[in-house]
Amino acid sequence: VNMVTDPLFKKYDSLEKLSTLSLTEVENYIKSIGMYKTKAKNFVSIVSSLLPLGYVPCDRTFLESLKGVGRKTTYLTYIIYLV
Repeated sequence: VNMVTDPLFKKYDSLEKLSTLSLTEVENYIKSIGMYKTKAKNFVSIVSSLLPLGYVPCDRTFLESLKGVGRKTTYLTYIIYLV
């Protein structure tokens, strides 16, 4: 997953930049990951949900309330943003 997402997050390093991606563009970045169409839809939805906040909160309950976010994603978010 990191090999796929590293180029994405290096080029689009903010929620504002991520929000400019179309569904097709996200799909093209993550195509090598299983179930990429569903994950791309969830990704676009999550970005649009977080955009009004302007940041990714480190609140497990909030993150897991977003469609497509479970414990694994929340845990990885903690690692990325807190380490």
